[in-house]
Amino acid sequence: MILAPAYKMLKILLAVVATFLAAAVIVSYRLSRSVVKPVKHLKHIIQRMELDTLGQEKVTSYPVSVNELEELYQAFQLMSDNLKDSMTQLNEAKEQEMKARSMALQSQINPHFYYNSLSSIMVLAENGDTDTVEKMCRNLSRIMRYITNTAETTVTLREELDYVQKYLYCMKVRYQSSLNYSIDVDESLLDQPVPKLIIQPIVENAIKYGSDCEPPWTITISSTINQNSWQIDVTDTGPGFTEKAKKKINSDIMNAIRNPGMPALKINGLGTVNVFLRWKLFCKDDIIFRYGNTADGHGIVSIGRYFQTDAEE
Repeated sequence: MILAPAYKMLKILLAVVATFLAAAVIVSYRLSRSVVKPVKHLKHIIQRMELDTLGQEKVTSYPVSVNELEELYQAFQLMSDNLKDSMTQLNEAKEQEMKARSMALQSQINPHFYYNSLSSIMVLAENGDTDTVEKMCRNLSRIMRYITNTAETTVTLREELDYVQKYLYCMKVRYQSSLNYSIDVDESLLDQPVPKLIIQPIVENAIKYGSDCEPPWTITISSTINQNSWQIDVTDTGPGFTEKAKKKINSDIMNAIRNPGMPALKINGLGTVNVFLRWKLFCKDDIIFRYGNTADGHGIVSIGRYFQTDAEE
């Protein structure tokens, strides 16, 4: 009976202490949640972030109750915006570089091609073949107009192939029966956008290296459409790529990837590597680019791209 009040007081104190402990746990939990939840949110944003999505997700719109965390959010948002601006400027600089290089390429003229074509015209004129002379002059005029038009650096595949056909006709007049060619590209691809002068250099190389054997020589331009991609194949009947040539091209491509930038371009001997770089800059991750030999041992170079939906997946 004497200790009863003490026991009662002890129970009250234990109840008060338990209440304070429970309150402390609840407050600590809520405080930790208010800190951990924003940090996890910021972590998920960082994990989802890619170069293409920089600056799209505004982290400052997330409610934060701690001043330091709000400053962290603002600093991260500023960094994301700055990175986005830098990437945009870099992409614009690359596009401008490609346009400048393409215009420089178009403004050049392969003198050997024109000298040889003019020599062929003179021989035809001396032989009285006025119809072929007229067609040659018309084709040369259109070729010159196509090359020197620097207002457009992107054309349709139809326009590029039309230019290639005129180029091949002039080469046919030069080599006569030693050179044959065919162009068989699916109609559904003719409206595809491509960089100007992207196929002609491949054809030029095919003639240059594909004629390193006994004539006749044949250049074939064909197309392939798959479920998720399309490509243009340029095939010759020459001796094909040597192992040394393939290793050299592969090494140059890898060096170009490691050291971004466009090397000097020129119409005469534009090169497989330069075509790859321009096509890569145009297609980005959708690119298809292959080179090598056919089952018969002849040279083949293919360019194409994956359809956008498949590339995104």
